[in-house]
Amino acid sequence: MGAAFCVNNEPALSAQANLSLWSSSIHAELVAIFLALLTGPMNAKIKIYTDSQSAIYMINNRHNKSDKKLLKQFNSLILLKIDILLQEKKMDLVLVKVKGHSEDVMNEMVDKLAKNTSNNSGYFNNRFNYSNKKVRFFPIFKQIPIEYNLRKFIKTLINTKVAAEWSMLKSNGHETPIDWNITWNLIYRYKGFNCISIKKQDPGYLI
Repeated sequence: MGAAFCVNNEPALSAQANLSLWSSSIHAELVAIFLALLTGPMNAKIKIYTDSQSAIYMINNRHNKSDKKLLKQFNSLILLKIDILLQEKKMDLVLVKVKGHSEDVMNEMVDKLAKNTSNNSGYFNNRFNYSNKKVRFFPIFKQIPIEYNLRKFIKTLINTKVAAEWSMLKSNGHETPIDWNITWNLIYRYKGFNCISIKKQDPGYLI
């Protein structure tokens, strides 16, 4: 996945980068906006067109959340960097929503640039290597910033570790036929299960 931007009426003025960490469509849009702001001059009024309403909402509402809540949301580090950049360069940012896949020439050009990053060796490095009075620290795991809800990340990490350790037990090294009638009868004895059919082994159960 990649991120890209180009200057309106100046197709030659463009940039693109590969994304390797926490890649998602919204993350790509936020990175593209950040890269565009890096090229803007001081004290400028910058107007950026994007087809991501989510990116617009997250940037425009970044001041409505406390620092604690901001760190809990997805893409928190890139949002913090955008905020710091706007403050230090004293920019006035205006974000305009454009309709995606509407044959808009500039929008399709940027989409093409973002998709054709496989031949580009440049990767966007979103490391936490700068702090200010607002952000003095940021959670990382193995030198990678955690741009994810921290509580959910830790829970997922622990569950993955437990599952990996369980799979390595010697008792799991031998396959044993499962008697599903006995298994389901045992399950039904406990509360909290939503399984409704033996044939339809619905994974929607609660433990």
